Amino acid sequence: MAEKTHAGKPDPDEAAAPKRRFRWVYFVMGTVALLLCLALISWFSILPRFAEQRLIDTLKELGFDQVSLQVEELGLGEARVTNIRLGGKDPVTIGKITAQYKLGEAMGGQLGTVDIEGLELKAVAGTNGVRFPQLENLKLSDEPMDRLPFEEISIRSAKLFLEDSNGASHLIPVESTLTRLEPK
Repeated sequence: MAEKTHAGKPDPDEAAAPKRRFRWVYFVMGTVALLLCLALISWFSILPRFAEQRLIDTLKELGFDQVSLQVEELGLGEARVTNIRLGGKDPVTIGKITAQYKLGEAMGGQLGTVDIEGLELKAVAGTNGVRFPQLENLKLSDEPMDRLPFEEISIRSAKLFLEDSNGASHLIPVESTLTRLEPK
């Protein structure tokens, strides 16, 4: 007759076998998870610098001779750019731009909402109307857009420095919201 082990105590060799058998699976899964975390951290630390350089290059192509800005946050649904200076003498300055988007739409050039805070712009009033010297050298496309690349733009705490034909300067505070309307 074969001897039976006690039902209350498992055989130590049988209990250790599954642990040893799956130890390499746990090790591989843990290593993959760690590498994935490191890759995501690296990606999200490199991505803002890449986007920052791309924005600077694009703004220079548009005609701004000097551009400086800082991409503070670039995520899957929101981006924040701060300390924006566009141009050399009397630059256009913007304190902060926050854009919210759906990733798929942003890849196609469409944003959800754009919040512009702390815009400062100079305008000169003359006999032929108002001109914006900081924006005169921009190289904009003559092709019409099918639709605007945003759903809504909010402009808060903006200042327009208007110089009239007599040389007097006026400060005009600006608060505005622009909403894209869909045709019915």
